[in-house]
Amino acid sequence: MVRRPILSSVSRTTQTRFGRWGTCSLDAQGPRQTLPTSWNSSKKNVKLNELRTGIPMSTKAAASFTRNELAHALRKGPFQADLLVAGVDNEGPSLYFMDYLASSVKVNKAAHGYGAMFTLGLMDRYWKPDLTEEEAIDIIKKCIKELETRFIVDLPGYKCKIVSKTGIKEVQL
Repeated sequence: MVRRPILSSVSRTTQTRFGRWGTCSLDAQGPRQTLPTSWNSSKKNVKLNELRTGIPMSTKAAASFTRNELAHALRKGPFQADLLVAGVDNEGPSLYFMDYLASSVKVNKAAHGYGAMFTLGLMDRYWKPDLTEEEAIDIIKKCIKELETRFIVDLPGYKCKIVSKTGIKEVQL
C-alpha cells in the first residue's frame, strides 16, 4: 500500500556495507576487524537459501535470519555490530533495527551509535507515515546538521541509501 521508498541508513563514507540483493539492504556499523568476515557468511547464506528454494527471502525473513546468525555469533565470541535491514517486498516497505545483543525490532525510523542520541529526536519530530522521498532526505539533512553542530567528532561525508521497489540507490549528501 505504501509507495514511498525507505531511507535505510546514513553514516560516514567509511561505513561497512555487507549485504545487498534485489530490493533489500543490510548495513552494519561496528569494529572493522569483525564485520567483513562475520557478515559475508550471512549475506551468502541468504543468497544460498534463495538459490535452493527458488524463492527470494522477504525482508522480514532476511532480518530474522540475520538476527539468528548474530545470536549464534554472540555466544561464540561477542563483537559489537549494530544493523539496519531495509527492504521492499510483497508486504511493502520495512525497516528492522538490530543491536549487538541480537535484539531485533521493526521500526519506521532508526539510527544507531553515538549520533543516534542527537538524531532520533529530530526523526520523531518530522517523520510521518506518508513521507515522500524529498521530505525524508530533508530530515536526514537536518540530522546531519545536528551532528555537525553538537557531535564532537568531525565526520567527513555522508551517504544515504534509498530502498524502493525498483532497487537500491545511494545518494551522496
